[in-house]
Amino acid sequence: MSDPSGRGTPEIWAILDNMIDGITVIDLQGRITYINRATILQHGYTMDEALGRTPAELFLDEREIPKFLKTMDLLSSGEPILAEEFIAKKKDGTCFPTSVNLSVLKDSDGKPHRIIAVHRDITERVLAEQELHVREEIFRNISSSAQDAIIMMNGDGSTFYWNEAAEKIFGYTKEEVLGRELHTLLGPERYHQAYREGLAAFQETGSGPAVKNTLKLAAIRKDGTEFPIELSVSSVKIKGEWKAIGILRDITKRKQDEMRLKELNAELRRSNRELADFTYMVSHDLQEPLRKLHSFGQFLMEDCAEAMTEEGRDHILRMQSAALRMKDLIHHLLELSRVRTRGSRPVTIGPREIIERALGTLGGRIQDCGGEVTVGAEMPTAMADPVQVEMVFQNLIGNALKFRSPDRPPQVTVSAEVEGSEVVFRVADNGIGIEKRFLEKIFTAFQRLHTRDKYEGTGIGLALCEKIIQRHGGRIWAESEVGRGSIFRFTLPLASEPELPVKKEEKGDDRPG
Repeated sequence: MSDPSGRGTPEIWAILDNMIDGITVIDLQGRITYINRATILQHGYTMDEALGRTPAELFLDEREIPKFLKTMDLLSSGEPILAEEFIAKKKDGTCFPTSVNLSVLKDSDGKPHRIIAVHRDITERVLAEQELHVREEIFRNISSSAQDAIIMMNGDGSTFYWNEAAEKIFGYTKEEVLGRELHTLLGPERYHQAYREGLAAFQETGSGPAVKNTLKLAAIRKDGTEFPIELSVSSVKIKGEWKAIGILRDITKRKQDEMRLKELNAELRRSNRELADFTYMVSHDLQEPLRKLHSFGQFLMEDCAEAMTEEGRDHILRMQSAALRMKDLIHHLLELSRVRTRGSRPVTIGPREIIERALGTLGGRIQDCGGEVTVGAEMPTAMADPVQVEMVFQNLIGNALKFRSPDRPPQVTVSAEVEGSEVVFRVADNGIGIEKRFLEKIFTAFQRLHTRDKYEGTGIGLALCEKIIQRHGGRIWAESEVGRGSIFRFTLPLASEPELPVKKEEKGDDRPG
């Protein structure tokens, strides 16, 4: 290879030709006399294309030419130009960032005779800096808008970052905190010893009780008031030193809410105890006079019936009937009030056994009305309070027997199927049905759709069913058509996989005929 400078040895230029950085040699008239292989790869020009031309016209974006010429003028002082950045271009017009070092080569007499430029493609560095800038901007935006305090500390405990939320929470400005040890500024004295011990371990390993954990502690504001905090800490190693990033939340309001909730729960328990005591008193003190009223009415009918007129006997019968209705009403109200307070913990139940117990209680009514109750062959197990669920079946089947059609004996079908994690129970009848406009009201206590002289009852049964099912986290609803009967459905949590088909996609009207 020839010597572009007119001096030196071929070995030196061979070394330059194999350097990673681009090397361009320029004469004092500004013309290129040499480019190495790295320059050829960076810009795409061959040696023959570059020789005799200027770097400005070949290697620079035209917007950078004035800056480059000014830089070349600065070289006249003899001082090198270091790390000057330009937008360079390739032969195909593609631009990229480059960093250039310029220096003047002098002969043995100290006269300048060449300029050498060492240049490096810094695309990756610029992209990394841009990415870092974007991330820093995102962090600043998040940090400035965060409601939690974000605090960063060096391994020695001194603070180097303090966001706006930290200023609001603690009352210290950033200028008052940066460089100070936070444990002496913000921590109660009872924590200081543990903090110092933890800091020593953190400096060595970057770990500690608060790292990757959430701790509930106390802190002190600038005005000296102590308040509860929730602290999470993460660690990062930068240039061989562990740094701590703490996210701190003021949980004063949460603590106040928790305390208030405890007070309300205690008040609720006290109120429930008083209500239970009152309920017992009502059940005892009201039912006893009603029993006596009914009994003395019976004595009058037995001892004085012949001396009374027909109207008098009717009055006594009405009085006895009213006493019995009031007794039943009190009993059902007590059951309704005790659904949550007297219920047992849900267990795995076999629905068939519970339904059979309910049918045993209703046996006399079924026989009297000539009714028929059919229970499905497969009944999946569920999680429930067996006593309360028996009351639900007893009420629903009992209503089906009560509200029967006058021209046909009652037929009731009880079945169940699985839907996801629930068992859907179904009680269908062929009774008188319910108008659709009343379907939303029938689960309200004392809501009666018929007069008492036509259908007896207190109007509480369905309200009791709904309250029991809700206690189990389920739902209850009804479908009905006047003259064709009703279908009541309710859900309970599934206890285990049943051996029966899952719910069919299409279903017809399957009320009993």
